[in-house]
Amino acid sequence: PTSRLLRGDFLFPLGRPADAAAAFAAAYAEAPSGVLALRQAAAWRAAGQPARANAALEEWLRREPDSLEALDQLAQLDLEAGRFAEAERRLSVLAERAPANARILNNLAWTLVSTGDAAALPRAREMAERAYVLLPSAETADTLGWVLTRAGEAGRALPLLRQAAAAAGTASQPN
Repeated sequence: PTSRLLRGDFLFPLGRPADAAAAFAAAYAEAPSGVLALRQAAAWRAAGQPARANAALEEWLRREPDSLEALDQLAQLDLEAGRFAEAERRLSVLAERAPANARILNNLAWTLVSTGDAAALPRAREMAERAYVLLPSAETADTLGWVLTRAGEAGRALPLLRQAAAAAGTASQPN
């Protein structure tokens, strides 16, 4: 089964993501699998064809509706395309199924606060706090900081936003 990945896995690092995606799609047509669907979607995404990536993942979810990996990839595509309502729906399902995944919780919190809907703010705060406790990083500090800012708690938000900014500044400095 892993031999079906070889052609696409060979083409992708050569800077030929569209060819890799086509190879993964051909292998998927012969023997559908989650790995082929995910690799195909990643290659289409890298080739600048998010609609085709979306289609590959949707096809797999029709076969395997419980595929958290495909749902996660679709949520990322939704976020990139500005489809926040769809991203929120998918991320909510993911957060329910993987309640200890800090990245998913953080993305859900960011999505909720980005809508500007005041009614979503308590849920955004809960998700952001859980994400930060599970994985205190620049990304989760940034999200929690912005959620707290929107909630009118600038005093609590400022240290978190400073932490995130400092980490971002450090990351851009040469070693």
